[in-house]
Parts: sequence; structure tokens; C-alpha cells
Amino acid sequence: MLSMVGGVKGIVVLFGLMLVMTGVYTFSHSTSATNSSATIGKVLFDFTKDEDAGNADWRIDGAYSNFANALRAVGFTVDSLGSGHGTITSADLQGYDVLVIPEPQDSFSSSEKNAILNFVSNGGGLIYISDHHGSDRNNNGHSSWDIWNNNLNFDSVFGITLLSKEAGTSGNKITDIQHVPVLTDNVSSFGIWAGTTMQVSGNAKAVAYQTIGGSKYAVLAYSTYGNGRVIVHGDSSTFDDGTPDSQNHGDNLYDEWSKYDDSTLAVDMVKWAAGMGSSNGGSSGNLPPVTPTNLNAVAGDKYVKLTWEENTAQNSSWTYATRAPFDGGYGECIVGDSHYIYVLRQRDDNYAPQFYRYDPSSNTWTDLSSSLPNINFQNGVAMAYDYSSSIYVLAGGSYRSNEDRVYFYRYDISSNTWTRLADAPHVEGPGDAIVYSGYDHMVYAFLGRAHYLGSYNPGTYSIFARYDPSTNTWKTLSFPSWWPDGGTDDGASLAWTGGKYIFGLEGEFYENSPLRGFARYDITTDQWVKMTDIPTQDGVGDGGSLLWLGHYDSSLSDVIFALDGNGCNETPGYNFSEYHISTNTWTSLPSMPYPVGDYVGNRLAYADGGIYYWQGTPPSWAGGGKRMYYFTPTHGGSVDHFKIYRGTSSRGETYLTEVSGGTFTYTDHSVTNGVTYYYYVTAVNSAGESGKSNEVSATPHANQPTNKILLVDGDGGKDYQTYFTQALNDAGFTYDVWDTSAKGAPSASDLENYKVVIWNVGALWQNTLTTDEQNALITYLNNGGKLYLSSQDLLWDLSRGNDGTISNTFVNDYLKVTAVKNDKAYGEVNGVSGDPISGGFSTISLNYPFTNYADEI
Repeated sequence: MLSMVGGVKGIVVLFGLMLVMTGVYTFSHSTSATNSSATIGKVLFDFTKDEDAGNADWRIDGAYSNFANALRAVGFTVDSLGSGHGTITSADLQGYDVLVIPEPQDSFSSSEKNAILNFVSNGGGLIYISDHHGSDRNNNGHSSWDIWNNNLNFDSVFGITLLSKEAGTSGNKITDIQHVPVLTDNVSSFGIWAGTTMQVSGNAKAVAYQTIGGSKYAVLAYSTYGNGRVIVHGDSSTFDDGTPDSQNHGDNLYDEWSKYDDSTLAVDMVKWAAGMGSSNGGSSGNLPPVTPTNLNAVAGDKYVKLTWEENTAQNSSWTYATRAPFDGGYGECIVGDSHYIYVLRQRDDNYAPQFYRYDPSSNTWTDLSSSLPNINFQNGVAMAYDYSSSIYVLAGGSYRSNEDRVYFYRYDISSNTWTRLADAPHVEGPGDAIVYSGYDHMVYAFLGRAHYLGSYNPGTYSIFARYDPSTNTWKTLSFPSWWPDGGTDDGASLAWTGGKYIFGLEGEFYENSPLRGFARYDITTDQWVKMTDIPTQDGVGDGGSLLWLGHYDSSLSDVIFALDGNGCNETPGYNFSEYHISTNTWTSLPSMPYPVGDYVGNRLAYADGGIYYWQGTPPSWAGGGKRMYYFTPTHGGSVDHFKIYRGTSSRGETYLTEVSGGTFTYTDHSVTNGVTYYYYVTAVNSAGESGKSNEVSATPHANQPTNKILLVDGDGGKDYQTYFTQALNDAGFTYDVWDTSAKGAPSASDLENYKVVIWNVGALWQNTLTTDEQNALITYLNNGGKLYLSSQDLLWDLSRGNDGTISNTFVNDYLKVTAVKNDKAYGEVNGVSGDPISGGFSTISLNYPFTNYADEI
């Protein structure tokens, strides 16, 4: 199909909006730390569950007023849900970073439980403050102790169970405190006055203990769930400041807030829950952010548009950790749950499989092999942690038996048990890879290639599929169509990056030709996009691995760490690198001290603040195949917001404004044409402000270029754009080229910089224009843009190859096309008399650089 479309100038209708605030009842005004700084987070205290019943007053206008004021002093916004509010909903929690529930006395509904779980899973922090067993202050049969365990059932969800053993009666000063960055950095002691104890399991960790009757009991613990964090504290009195609210003057309250480090613990609990530190003790979240880079300024009529990049500086090296109890095997892989490293290994079919857990904090190994199911784990075995309590496991294929292996299991961490799940929808093999997505709580996997000797069957090498834990079912999805023969192999790997995207390495596939393919999958559209190849000379091979850590440390959200494994010619692999998601670029990191290779299987895992790699090679290789090293990421702290400075002389800038973290552009409209302005940008978080970016200058002006053209090269990596560049060059136009294979699709904000967009889809007949791309073009055209669209099979794609009417907003309302007859294969075109474009055309013969499937519109 050949389409030529002019810009569509839309009509803007402004509707009167009535904004009604519901759900949040604010006891007192919220203020940020300074007038010029954005808040570092929003905290919501729950007081819908009679938290001021009886001899208690856990309100931010009562005995917790110092707690709230201390949070405001460091930059938090503090609100509360008042009594009489009704059911807590997800809408009430939206926009908050931390929810604090201080000793509830009334039970929660199932919908409230789900709202809280969804809040935490999507990245929120939950602080639950309990009290001793039997502290039923309103005599309704419920207390905070009972509500946590038996009403919310959060003991099984988060791995923290409240006990009847009372804390604080044999001495109220707690000094047995584990170091957790941010959470206990500045806490050497705190008080417990008749609180509760707890035990931890699975993903949870105890932070502080009290010895009672010769035994140690936890009194403070944390856990992670989905993308969020949970803290349970055993005593509400710890943060009591002794001041009742105006309605409860008769309460017997005590000033425990000023004792020990109680006040420090209160603030640091909120900071940690808000994501300002890692749940595993190795975060850089409390570091100042790194100076932004690549600041650029573009001037126009009464505006200057700034763009910049977040700096992902890296400065670390590999450190020896331990030797594994074994070297490599034909079936092997590792995975981390942020606390421990799990290694699954089987030498070959003649040896029993081995399953071990490594604890970095104590440098000890635990043999868990006795729990394994009675199967072999072979080529392509892969594991994925679900950020909560389980590890999903593909058993892999086997070269040694003519068996179609489709085994799929879930390992429960806390009970050390295995459960067989629905069989994989395709035979497994060395091209297996697996990852858990917290976006939709699904498991995604590459499955297959050769599962046993002689089984190479072109066309059925590999598939990409999704497993739904809620229904125990699989669904086959789209596969990167440009990867050779539809296959993955040694070194294939997957990484979920916190949102709707999953990234994948295709692996080795050929034994004598290097492959470096790297692609991005969109969960919402079931589509793959080619990204910049991993920069490795010998290609990806055995040991290829991807690892994303943004779930644990927000300062690492923009990077994927990677090993490319050994080369396609089986040369040992030493390469370690990181991929920058926002810029689609790769950076080399310090090489591994000992190589990986020879055996298939993931070698990267994360625990206790470090990235660990296990060699997993034959014992004859350097290092003996058992070595395990760790690498501590040292990116700067996460960015809360960027400050923008402006002046009319170089180095004369003063504060102008700020934008939130994750925003990398700002358009300054408060400028005068003809005046030169100078700018720099800094990054800011609770730990401080970065250095100044590079300085830029720009002079806004009224005259705009008349031939500002963008050529979008969207032909799937082919060279059909050369026909356009030749024509543009011959006509003397200046233009920019945007290669979607390298950069992904341009957004509406990218397109708005150009008066004309030429979008070339070439010979593509699938994924011609995605929904996102269509929406970007719609926005561009609504704003007066001009589009020239060249595609032979856009309508074939959108009509699924069916002739007749097409129902599609972009096609109908913007291309002004209603129907199609596919694959008419016209060999010539004629102009239309009087048409401003084709009026002067005589018959033109068409010579196609690809098979002629031109459509009639």
C-alpha cells in the first residue's frame, strides 16, 4: 500500500471539570521540607480501625504527632484516613509511598486486604505496628496481634508471624539489632514496652531481637512482596510522644519518643519502606544521585526545550566470595531471592541432581537436595524467583534420551517442597529461559530447541510462552520473527524490567557463527522489537545471563546486567556489561576474574547487596569451575527530582524550577526571543544534590526552519530507506533519520519537533504500525503535523489478510481509508488530474525491491 497523508488539524474542546476529593481525611496540613524542594514521599496513616480505642491514641494529631512532624521535617507529606471513613480502597492508597497501620482494633474486609496487597505488590511500603497478645482495647474480640495473623492472614503472605510471647517485660531496651542500610544505619537501641514477638520464614528477615528466658525472639522484621516492602514492629508504645489529641485527654500516655533511638527508628522505617534503601542490605538508595549528563537545548519561537540523561555511573570490581560444593554440569543454573543464592546442578544422567542454598551473610552452604523431585535436570534447566515465596523451574531437555521433556515445577522456599505444575507447551532444551513478571504476576519463558540428540526440526526450534499461576495454564505468544530459524539456544536469557517490558537474548544457536540478538517484548501488545545487539565479538553462548535489580534498588531501574557467556566457538567467556534501557546502549563493566562457559545455564544471581556469578565450568578450566564472586553495584542513589537552573550569562544561573525523577525534558516558555539563555541541571534525593550537568545555551527565535523532516526507518532492519534518502538528497532537503530497529519507535513528543514525517514500513506484513505508534502519529497529526506513509502491507496486517471494510481509527479517520483489497500486485500507477501531488504524473511503471504485494485502497 502507498499512502500520502496531509496533516489533520484537530478541534480542541475544553470541558468544565469538577474535581472532588474523597477518601483522604487530613488531620493537619502537609508541608514539604523547603519551599523549593519537592516532597521525598507521601505517607498515609490509617485510623479507620479504632486505633485510638481505650487507653491508646495512635493518631497524628495525638500521641503520634511527633512521628508525623518528624516525617514532615525530612520532606515527607503526611496524611491520615480518619475514623468513619469507611472501607479502605485502592483509590485511597493511590499516590502514596507508605501506608502505616498503628495497632488496629477492628478487622479488615477482604476488599481492604486485597487493596493493601495490591498497593504493596505495585511498589508501596507497608508498616504494621502491633502490640502484645490480648491487647483488645475496644473489647470486640480483635486486636492487632490477632488481626495480622488471622484476619488479614498476612503471616503466610509476608512470612512474618506474630507470637503470643510478650516482649519488653524482661528489660525494654533493645540492642541486638542487625544492620540494614537506611533502616538501622543510625539506630543502636530502641524501646519495647509490653510488645509482641515474631518469627520469620521464607522471604522475611528479622532485624532486632530480645532474649527472653534464654531464647532469642524477633521484635522487628521486614519482608518484600512484589515490588513493595513490609515492616512489622512489635510495640505501638515505641513511638508514643505522650500527647493525647483533644478528644482523649484521659488517656494514660507516656513519652517514649524521646528515649533511646526511638524517634530515629520511626523515620528510618518510613524511609526504608518508601524505597530509599535495599531490603537486602546492599542498596545505594541512600547515596546522593550522580550528576545528569548530555544536557541539550533546542530553541524555537518563545521557547527553549531542554533534554538530558540520568547518569548511570558504575565503579566497582569483582570480589571473591566462596567456592561452590561442585563444578559445572550439563544441567545447571542459579537464582537469588535477595537473601540467598540457590544453585541447581546435575553432572549428567548418571549422577543425581544437587540443589544447594548459599547464604552470603554467613558464607555457608545448605544442601537441599533431599527435597528434589525424582527427575533429572538437564540442558536448559532454568529458575525464576517470584519476588515473594517461590521459585519456578524448567527441568530442561536431555541429549541422552529420546524423551520429550516438558517438566515444570514450583519450589516453595519456606517449606522446602516441590510441586509439579502444568507441563510446558513445547519440548524443553538448551534454549530455555524463564522470568517472573511482577507487572501481571505471570511467568514468561523461552522453550526448546534440541531436546535430545537428532531432534533438530527446523521450524519448531523454540517458542515464547506465558504461564498463569492463578489458573495453572500456559499460553503461546509471539516470537522474535527475525531470529534465525525461530530459535533460541545456549545462553538464551530473559529479564523483566519492572513495567510492561521483558528483554531477551536469543543465545548461540549456531556453533560457528556469532549471534548477538537482543530484543524487547511488550506484555500489553504481545509484540517484540529489535534492540541494540549485545556487544560481544564471539557472540552469546553457554552462560549467557541477564539480571535486572530495579525491584530491589530503584537507582538500578534503568540497567540490565549481562554476561554473554562463552563464544560460539566455545572460547571461555569473561565479559560483563550493562544495558541502559532508556538509551538502548551497552556499557562494558569489569571482566570476570574466571571464565564461564562449556555448560548451558544462567550464572548471575542477586543476594545480600551483591551480584553473584558462579563459574559452573569443567574442573579443568581456570578457577576449577567452582569459583563464586560478587560485584557490588555502585550507581548513585535514585533521583527524586531534577532541578533546573537558568541565567543570561555563562555560570550566572539561578534556580528556575524542577521536574520529577524519571522526567528527562523541560520546555521553558518564560523566555524572550533574541535573548541567549544558559542552563544546567542537577539531580536531587533525600541524601543531597548532585553536581552540575554540562552547561548549555540557546537563543529563542521566531523564524523556524521550513524543511524540518524526520525519516522514520521502520522497515524491520532492511535498507529500503535508501530510496528515500536518495530522493531527499537529490531535492536538497535536510532531514534526520530515526531507525526503529535500533532506537524503538519515536513517541509523539519526538515527532512534534518535525514539520514533516516520512514513515517507511517497507515490506513488513506483521507489526507494521503498533497501537502505540498509531497513537503517536494521531497526536502528531492532531497538532498539525504532515505525514508521508509508505507501506505495502499495513492494511494486510490490520485486516488480518481479509478483503473488505477495516475498522481502525488511524486508518479510517487519518488515512481516510475505509476498505482494502489485498495483494493486487499493481505494476504501474497513474496520476489524477488536478491533484496537487500526482496531477502531473503520466503512467509510471513500478519496480519493487521486494515481492510485489501492493494493495488496493
